[in-house]
Amino acid sequence: MYDVVNYSAKDPMLYFANRGFTEYHAGQIEFLKLLEANSIEEKISFSLTKFITTVIGDTTVLEYVLSGRNGTRQLVSEIDFPYNLNSFSSGIGMIFNHLGRVSICRLYASDYEIFN
Repeated sequence: MYDVVNYSAKDPMLYFANRGFTEYHAGQIEFLKLLEANSIEEKISFSLTKFITTVIGDTTVLEYVLSGRNGTRQLVSEIDFPYNLNSFSSGIGMIFNHLGRVSICRLYASDYEIFN
């Protein structure tokens, strides 16, 4: 939100251009919170089979990451996607949000190689 408010709140095209960065970072922070990290500096370690509690219930880290990927895949695979700029922007946001979560797995998951 800091980036949006300070750099692109009054410029829709700049907001769109920054969307990937803000969603990537948001995905990282949200995921670290689900993994119970106390700060972004904390060096955590987890398994992709670890259970986390999300707004939709308990799931493994791997299932959570894959559900984000599958939701994104479903949206961008729709025959009429993108049907307007907002749907395109949402798709971009979902892609980068997912990539932010994957980056945390790549950095800290002890068994990341099973993800590939």
